[in-house]
This record gives sequence, C-alpha cells and structure tokens, in this order.
Amino acid sequence: MTILVAYASLHASTAEIARQIADRLMKSGFAAVARPVNQVDSLQPYQAVVLGSAVHNQAWLPEAANFLSKFANELTKRPVWLFSTCSVGETSSFSGQK
Repeated sequence: MTILVAYASLHASTAEIARQIADRLMKSGFAAVARPVNQVDSLQPYQAVVLGSAVHNQAWLPEAANFLSKFANELTKRPVWLFSTCSVGETSSFSGQK
C-alpha cells in the first residue's frame, strides 16, 4: 500500500509532522511520501491519504480546503485520515480571550 501524507503548512511545523507520519508509516512497512498539497496533481498512485493542515483563525488553510474539494470524489474511494496543527497562546492569532 502506498500512502500519501499531504499537508498545508505556513511555518514548517505541519510539514515536519507530516514527514514524521510518513517516516513512521515507512518503518511500519508501508510505502509513504509526504508532499505539500499544492504539489499533488493526482491521487492515482496512492491507496490511502493522510491530510493535514495548520489552523489559522479557527480554519484550515485555504490550500488544504482546496485539496479536499479538488479530490473529493477520489477521496471517497480510499481510506483518509486527517490531522490539524495549531498554536495556542501568545504566538497564536487566536488568543482564547473573549
């Protein structure tokens, strides 16, 4: 099984998590590759997809949402896992204060 770990990242943390997921999948005997969502032209080579995005202003990055829209039909035909990353606190655009 070949697994795509696609990601949308602004400050490299989501990209690093995607690479770690792909690495762990490979250590478990799967073929896996981590790629930015904007570098994926086809899902044809992949039997499963892991998709991650950074969260900013309480939403996934637009390129991750576009990936979901672009490949919606194909994603219904294979296993899909999602993950999100976000910062909380002073470095976040969402401070949690009301």
